[in-house]
Amino acid sequence: MNLTLIHIIEKDSLMLAPDTGVSEAIALMNQQRVSCALVVDNHQLVGILTARNVVKMTAEAMDINIVKVAAIMTRDPERISGSADLDIFSVLSTLRQHKIRHLPAIDESGNILGVITQNSIRKVLQPTDLLKFQQVAQVMSDRVIHLPQTASLWEITQKMTQNQVSCIVIVDAKHDSGTVPLGIITERDIVKFRALQLNLAEIVASEVMSTPMLPIKTRDSLWDADQLMEENGIRRLVVVNELGNLEGILTQSSLLEALDPIEMYRTIQVLQEQVNRQVIELNQVNERLQEEIALREQELPERSRLEGELKAQNARLQTEIGDRIRVEAALAQRERELRALVEHAPDLIWRLNREFRYLYANPSSENLFRIPSGEIFGKTIQELGFPDDVVSQWIEVLQQAFETGNEQTLECALPGLEGVKWWVARIVPELGNNGAVESILAIVREISDRKQTEQERLQLLDREQAARAEAESATNRVTNILESITDVFFSLDSNWRFTYINPQAEILFQRNQEELLGQSLWVEFPEARNRRFYEEYHRVVAENISREFLEFYPPLNRWFEIHTYPAKEGISVYFEDVTEQIKAEASLKESEQFLRSIYEGVETAIFIVDVLADGTFRYFDSNPTHEQIWQISAEEMSGTTPEQMLPPAVAEEVIQRYQQCIATRERITYEEKLPLEGQDNWWLTHLSPIFDSSDRIYRLIGTSFNITDRKQAEIALEQQLKREQLLNAIQERIRSSLNLEEVLTTAAQEVRQFLSTDRVLIYRVDPDGTGIMVTQSSDPLVREINGNTFPQEHFSQEERNRYTQGEIVAIEDTELVKHLPCLGMLMKTLKIKAKLVIPILTEQNLWGLLIAHHCQSTREWHSSEIESLRSIAGQLAIAVQQSTLFEQAKAELIERQKAEEALQASQRFVQKIADTSPNFLYIYDILEHRNIYVNREIAEMLGYSNEEISNFGNNLLTALIHPDDLPKIPEHFQKLSQAQAQEGEIFELEYRMRNVQGEWRNILARETIFARTEDGAVKQLLGTATDITKLKESEAVLRESAEREKAVASAVQRIRQSLDLGTIFAATTEELQGCLSCDIVAIYRFNSDYSGEFVSEAVSSQQVSVLQKNKQSLHLSAQPAPGQNCQMQGLINSCLEWHDTHLIQNTGGTFNRDESCLVVEDIYQRNFSSCYLARLEEFQVRAYMIVPIFCGAKLWGLLAAYESDRPRQWQPSDRQIVIQIGNQLGVALQQAEWLEQTQKQSEALQKAAIAADAANQAKSEFLANMSHELRTPLNAILGFTQLMNRNSSLSPQHQEHLKIINQAGEHLLSLINDVLEMSKIEAGRTILNPTSFNMISFLKNLEAMLKFQAQNKGLNLSFELDSTLPKMIKSDEGKLRQILINMLGNAIKFTNSGGVTLRVKLKPYSNHNSLNNSLDFSETLSTLCVEIADTGSGIAPSEMNQLFEPFSQTETGRKSQEGTGLGLPISRKFVQLMGGDIHVSSTVGVGTVFSFEIQIVEINATPEPPVQTPRQVIGLDCDQECYRILVVDDAVNNRRFLVTLLSEIGFEVREAENGQEAIALWSSWDPDLICMDMRMPLLDGYQATQQIKASLKGQQTVIIALTASAFEEEREGILSCGCDDFLHKPFREEVLLEKISTHLGVSYRYQPEISPDSPEGCSSQKLLNRNDIKKYLSQMPPEFVTELYQSACQGYDEGIFELLELIPAESSPLAHTLRELTKNFDFEMIIELTEQEEEA
Repeated sequence: MNLTLIHIIEKDSLMLAPDTGVSEAIALMNQQRVSCALVVDNHQLVGILTARNVVKMTAEAMDINIVKVAAIMTRDPERISGSADLDIFSVLSTLRQHKIRHLPAIDESGNILGVITQNSIRKVLQPTDLLKFQQVAQVMSDRVIHLPQTASLWEITQKMTQNQVSCIVIVDAKHDSGTVPLGIITERDIVKFRALQLNLAEIVASEVMSTPMLPIKTRDSLWDADQLMEENGIRRLVVVNELGNLEGILTQSSLLEALDPIEMYRTIQVLQEQVNRQVIELNQVNERLQEEIALREQELPERSRLEGELKAQNARLQTEIGDRIRVEAALAQRERELRALVEHAPDLIWRLNREFRYLYANPSSENLFRIPSGEIFGKTIQELGFPDDVVSQWIEVLQQAFETGNEQTLECALPGLEGVKWWVARIVPELGNNGAVESILAIVREISDRKQTEQERLQLLDREQAARAEAESATNRVTNILESITDVFFSLDSNWRFTYINPQAEILFQRNQEELLGQSLWVEFPEARNRRFYEEYHRVVAENISREFLEFYPPLNRWFEIHTYPAKEGISVYFEDVTEQIKAEASLKESEQFLRSIYEGVETAIFIVDVLADGTFRYFDSNPTHEQIWQISAEEMSGTTPEQMLPPAVAEEVIQRYQQCIATRERITYEEKLPLEGQDNWWLTHLSPIFDSSDRIYRLIGTSFNITDRKQAEIALEQQLKREQLLNAIQERIRSSLNLEEVLTTAAQEVRQFLSTDRVLIYRVDPDGTGIMVTQSSDPLVREINGNTFPQEHFSQEERNRYTQGEIVAIEDTELVKHLPCLGMLMKTLKIKAKLVIPILTEQNLWGLLIAHHCQSTREWHSSEIESLRSIAGQLAIAVQQSTLFEQAKAELIERQKAEEALQASQRFVQKIADTSPNFLYIYDILEHRNIYVNREIAEMLGYSNEEISNFGNNLLTALIHPDDLPKIPEHFQKLSQAQAQEGEIFELEYRMRNVQGEWRNILARETIFARTEDGAVKQLLGTATDITKLKESEAVLRESAEREKAVASAVQRIRQSLDLGTIFAATTEELQGCLSCDIVAIYRFNSDYSGEFVSEAVSSQQVSVLQKNKQSLHLSAQPAPGQNCQMQGLINSCLEWHDTHLIQNTGGTFNRDESCLVVEDIYQRNFSSCYLARLEEFQVRAYMIVPIFCGAKLWGLLAAYESDRPRQWQPSDRQIVIQIGNQLGVALQQAEWLEQTQKQSEALQKAAIAADAANQAKSEFLANMSHELRTPLNAILGFTQLMNRNSSLSPQHQEHLKIINQAGEHLLSLINDVLEMSKIEAGRTILNPTSFNMISFLKNLEAMLKFQAQNKGLNLSFELDSTLPKMIKSDEGKLRQILINMLGNAIKFTNSGGVTLRVKLKPYSNHNSLNNSLDFSETLSTLCVEIADTGSGIAPSEMNQLFEPFSQTETGRKSQEGTGLGLPISRKFVQLMGGDIHVSSTVGVGTVFSFEIQIVEINATPEPPVQTPRQVIGLDCDQECYRILVVDDAVNNRRFLVTLLSEIGFEVREAENGQEAIALWSSWDPDLICMDMRMPLLDGYQATQQIKASLKGQQTVIIALTASAFEEEREGILSCGCDDFLHKPFREEVLLEKISTHLGVSYRYQPEISPDSPEGCSSQKLLNRNDIKKYLSQMPPEFVTELYQSACQGYDEGIFELLELIPAESSPLAHTLRELTKNFDFEMIIELTEQEEEA
């Protein structure tokens, strides 16, 4: 096949005009399934529209319904001339060079022939067998862009555009083992989706991706890949590895690049040599046969025998030779094509001689050397400018190739204009006739993208070896041609014996040569005697003629075509098996009859078209159904052309379809509209090509079905679908958004697209008949309506009533309808040709109008369109109602959300309780007798395994519950069922269960009703089961302990009820004696020398009172016996004191904090001395327990419990009770002492408090007075600088002076604030005001603010922020800013060289005990660590102590003569207030480091609040009512500042200097707002406000308090007296104006924001205010003002711009201001200004 340009051009290319809409173009591309369209203007190619253009515009969110093809097409694309001498390889080279996939083809006259694509090239080229030797991995692209299946189509288009790819692979994002491909989405898919008008942002990839996948593995051959593409009609394959993971992608471009011209060149040489060898061998065989024939002719006896055989053999050899000649011709043609490919190959192909001079270089070499290829010839490598190292490499490799004659490989790097590129060169020696190397063939390829030279060399060697093996195999086949024929051949002698059989004969006869040679045919195959074989064979022998006949041989069930030839002594027989051919012919006849019956009987119209050699078409035949439908017989139709049968336009379209079928060479299906009986009918046609033996399409056969009814239904359904889609889209927007403006804007856009009209408006009609345009959607080509005022200023009540009743106005031609004059003018101005008005009714009230304008032409409004808009108006009414109800529902929704969050938290809390509860929680179904929920298994409680529990089966309760407790179970359930239990009532059941050790465990079940049946019966129980065995065991002990604890508590309570020690002692001994059930409880008090006495006791009636005994005159006789060591000597020295010498000598004896209890269970078992025993017996003491009583750290006395007549074993609980009572007595003693001290101190404190209150009151009054006196004049200074800054006529020098004044005022304000802040701190009036703010932005703004100050001193300011810093925190932003500014400012101030560094990091908060439980789940308590280091002079150790003293400075600070010495003290107080402290370390001459840590709240999920940049107000917005503002201040300068400022803005302002004047002016003038100073003579602001607000009229007046006080605490008092808002002096104008706007609803006009890069931004010209504009207008001619007024009334901006050109240069500020007003469509302001000027 001659692969010229004509074979690869797709002639039926889609062609579009430049003004074709993109939506229409996409629909055509999708319908014809093409990836590009040629853009033609006046029969000339002007551009090309590809699928990539569509994807790009989709990614850029361009509207396909507005944009034209010319806006997105590729202009002046590359094209190729269709000359006859241009072949396919030139085209391939052009595609590669320009990296394109579509190449338009034109003829010499510029006429368009079609377009060439990679698909058309691949179909024609049909990749050669070279693809079999290459693997997919060699040419695939491993740069694959993939996305998960959840990605939207919008994201996919963005990815395609960003990465310039034609497809996106969809992968499984959840797969852990790798990236597994699931599907693919191509550019053509995007075109299809846009044609279907799908919402790409809402559709995910998994819904529309191409699947199932047709993957191919990396080791598969390119031949397999090509076949897979061809069979499935696809253009790209996904490449996976052995595990199925994504490896790469293979495209048509990859396949075409795989056809390496070098390899094809080498293959041609190998094939050429192979063919030459085979031709030589065939010629030699032919010569030998001819010689043998000559010998046989000489040998006449042999000639007759071999004649037939030789003829057959010779005929076959001639056929084989002819085949080889055709192969040779084909190879020669292929060689020419490949030579052309080499000429156009992108690789560099050189031939060099032994002197290393170039003998040949292909044109691609010009790109490397930058000179024409003709100038390369004869030059050496050095002369071509190669680097020296590259030259040495080349010379070495070339010398090796010449010397060894072996192929060499070289990799080298060559510099070029685009940088260094890597090249690989294959050096191939070319041998001469003498076998020596004569020249070198070098093939050079760029390998910058990949360097896989070694692998390619090995693969190339394998392919060469395979080619050589194939050539050797072909030689063997030629040599054994006689043995390799597929037909049966044998010879017989005159006696019918076999003399020769070939291998095929052995197979047919199922016997080998040894068995048949020499045997008789008729003996071996006797059944052949009765067949035609016998007759024909004998006839050949008898008549000596050749015979051919067809015969069926039953034993083999085969048909044979037999050729018999006479020989000298027998015959030669040639069998050809024609069984399949005969069967095929029979089947063909049967099929033909079957198809003929279908052809003639089917009810589908069938027609046949002949394709003539000149490309024209003629009808050949048609079936009866076709004749019946078209009322023309097949004979009449036969021979006619489509032009003769159909109208010209229809015939042209039909011919294009026929040509398309021929071009695609496959069946096509299409819909067409053809006229039938005067009406257009829709037909579904299938057209199939029929090929002749030469593979040429000579005929087309088509079938047609009438689908008119279906098509009409589809069109109607499509219109209905569009209406439903529109309604659904609007309903969805209403459901998904409560933003009424957003809903109405979307509705206007959707309605305009639905109606395909020019403009859609939505107006709101107020109850008074006025209207305001809410939104509009206009075509870019029509004029957009500016301004918000409804064109018709007022609707009459009659019009409103008609609209309220649902009247719809549909005007098809506005010129035929009479309008009001103003409305008629509007119609002409806006060029409205047709109009449709639909009322929007909410609850039978007219809310507004939905209006559609058609401006291109008149229009008939269809009823379906009107009904659709009526439905839309209903939906919009719902949206209006929803928006109205939204605010009402917002509060309820917030409360509901809080309740739901609380419920969810409660559910989580309950679940956590259930999961962590040690009890067995269950829900038991009484009816089903099973647990439907348990938090853990019962086996876990009792220790059984699951298997053991399972073995119990239904006998679980019977087996494990104690037999005595089993009857309780049914009684318990019966009680629950019968009782009228209330919801939440708890029922308890206690029983015993046996555990795995055989022990009985006590179980307490607590149950409540969880669910009932429909009839109210109990169905389910919610319960808990708790093992209370240990509880039971300890109940007895606890019961006794509880009684004692109760007694202790009672004693403690009685102790706490009084501060009288006597009462306390009496109550304590009484309670303790009853609790311990002992005989005596006594309290003993020590004196200072540790002698003592009993002070209280409690005794049983039978016992002797120790207190009474102590009071008696007890004499224990005289002194003890001489030498006797008695512990009780001197025990009683008086009747009231009991002296214990041991206690006295040891200052309390053994009673100390470590030994808190002395226990004696029996005095006779303790080895006491006799005198001590006697003393104890006297007091009837047998056992006792004594604990010390401590008053603080001092031993005060003893608490003792005695048993009189018996020993006693004191229990640990007894000891604990006595110890507790002793401790409580110590507390009571301390309280008594503290009470006495407190009473003495209270009198002194009361006197000090009176003095402190007086001092604080004086200090507060001083601070208030100082704040007022300092801030009042400062307010005037800073206020008037703001006013003067508004004057655009000030010179730069004056502006600089104002800047200095303002800076000085701000500095003075900061000093005043420091002093007042310190005073507030000392007065304890400073509090934290935590807010949420962006920490990162806060620090960056701080750095930017201080950067200039540091740079002015030549310092490096560095902020080192830790990466873990949160974005949002909660703290006191103002105080933190003041801390950092103070400390960083000091560091910069006292550092002369080096730099200042701020380091900020975050660490977890360590004090968990103080965590705030009120923190939200998204908040975390953390510690912010800040460090400021400088390289200044340092601080001397002697000055460290005075750093944080107020009004104190270091030596360096005093030398600087700056500041107040309050910065660090204030900062330290703030840091301490925020939970930290400031630490400092310094080295003189090195620098200083300040650091602190404060507590912050880290906010994990808080959106950053938007940052608003304040803009300067230049006046009131248009259509604002005239607001009155009263300024009240006793300071004339402050009044003048406010009056001037507010007047220039546009307010009506009056002033008063005290409260009395303010009340009088308010009463007579009725101001809307009062700016009230709070401290004034005669009547202050507090009293004036209270009097004004006391009346109903005054409550409507807004009062903003202006105070010079620095204390925030005064805000509450000011607001409580009636003020609506609060403002500190001095204040900034934008703060005041913002508060006025908040309270009065005022809207302002602002100074336009001018970009620094724009021409306006480069200009220093400012906008004029009202007074300046009037001043300039008064200087202009009256005619100018009149024309300006008229143009503004008409909204004629172009006329205004023309007038501005007439303004002289000296009035350029006026021209600039009017131009800005016109650009902003502020015509109302121009009208207002010019109207006043005309009146003047």
